[in-house]
Amino acid sequence: MPHDDDRARPSPPLWSSGFRPMFLVGCVWGVAVVALWLLDQHGGFANRLGRPLWHGHEMLYGFAGAISGGFILTALPSWAGTSAIAGSRLLLLLAVWGLGRLGLFLPPLPAAMLDLLYLPLLALMVTPGVWRASNRFYRLLPLILAAQVAGNLAFHNAILTEAPDQARLGLRLGLYGLMLLFSFVGGILTPIFTATAIGGDAVFRRWLEVAAPLALALLALADLGGLPHGAVAAIALAAALFQALRMAGWRGWAARGNPLLAAMHLGHAWLVAALVLKAAEAAGLGPAPSAMVHAFTLGCIGLTKLSLMTRVALKHTGRPLRVVPVMAWGFAAMGLAALARLGAELGLAPLALLPVSAGLWLLGLGVWLVLHAPMLARSSLGRS
Repeated sequence: MPHDDDRARPSPPLWSSGFRPMFLVGCVWGVAVVALWLLDQHGGFANRLGRPLWHGHEMLYGFAGAISGGFILTALPSWAGTSAIAGSRLLLLLAVWGLGRLGLFLPPLPAAMLDLLYLPLLALMVTPGVWRASNRFYRLLPLILAAQVAGNLAFHNAILTEAPDQARLGLRLGLYGLMLLFSFVGGILTPIFTATAIGGDAVFRRWLEVAAPLALALLALADLGGLPHGAVAAIALAAALFQALRMAGWRGWAARGNPLLAAMHLGHAWLVAALVLKAAEAAGLGPAPSAMVHAFTLGCIGLTKLSLMTRVALKHTGRPLRVVPVMAWGFAAMGLAALARLGAELGLAPLALLPVSAGLWLLGLGVWLVLHAPMLARSSLGRS
């Protein structure tokens, strides 16, 4: 239930809904992390964790953590009927997220203590409402958040004990948690939004809706648990097949003229591609582990988040769901960033494609910020 002070004093627009501050700081941080990564390539930036660990952690737990939190806080009141988190509680959550980003400049122990606060606080805020929701399917959300908390805890424990390989395991656990979240969210919203736009009903096959996330969970257990490579490859391929079968019923071809929907469908296609790359890597067919990581983070996360952020920002500030042409080019830039990074991972002119990929990522997020940041700080045009 809202606190008395939240009811008595209307929140300024920026603190009235979770998507407003979290999308804003998340995108700014997504730009900053990649810009610092580019500087590090040329010796202009250094940090105590080293480039790969810091970059991976901040993309998963900083950038993606903020934007996922903003979406969760906005979607649950609409879809699950939970109470909104706004005002002072939202400000507290943002402050805790921001303190976690200071870890770059602090010794390992205080850095860990600060960074480990955000996800548990987010889970604490949303779990009671989710547990009371009539649809028990939403109870998967606290479990997914728990997996990400465990991954972040494992990461920081490895840093404290100077075990970089264990830190990478923590990042992979967080990555699998995000995969489950995106399978969960994208697998529900993409067919519903598509059906709303083009007509007809969203079709859900219960066995497939169970099999798809279950296969992802099994893949995480197999990969992180050190099962034989052949078993990991088989499970990854099965997970890709289940996700592809889900997509086959979503009528994505009918949404190709709608940039918002096309980006969501392509984002889910990148999830399938990431799982296929994981199967190929486990089977010893060539791709490095980072190929799967960047297919998912740039392709799936990049396109899906850009699309959902645009939809939420327009709808919940009272604007029509109409994408201006420059934003459609922003979607295209994000998709091309994923393709360029995948090409670099596969050995196709990496020295040229890596900065191209980073530049396209910055372009996609930059376009979104220029167009939508003013909407986030101002009052809505109408009721959301």
